[in-house]
Amino acid sequence: MIVGRRPLLPQMVIRLLAKDELAMILPLVQELNPGVPPDVLAQRLQDMTAQGYRCAAALADDCCIGVAGIW
Repeated sequence: MIVGRRPLLPQMVIRLLAKDELAMILPLVQELNPGVPPDVLAQRLQDMTAQGYRCAAALADDCCIGVAGIW
C-alpha cells in the first residue's frame, strides 16, 4: 500500500445550490449551449430563479460538471 498519494479522480459532490450560488452553473450551461450568448443565459437563469427554479449541481474540485433543474 502506498501512503500519501492523492486519488486519481477528483471527489465529486452533488448538492442543492443556494440562490447566491446559481451563477456557478453558467460556464457549463454555456458549454452546452454554444450558440446562446452568455448574457442571454444569465438573464434566463435570473428569470427562472424568480419563478422558483432551483438546481442541484455535481461538483468536482469546485467546478460544476453536471446540473439538474428543479421546479
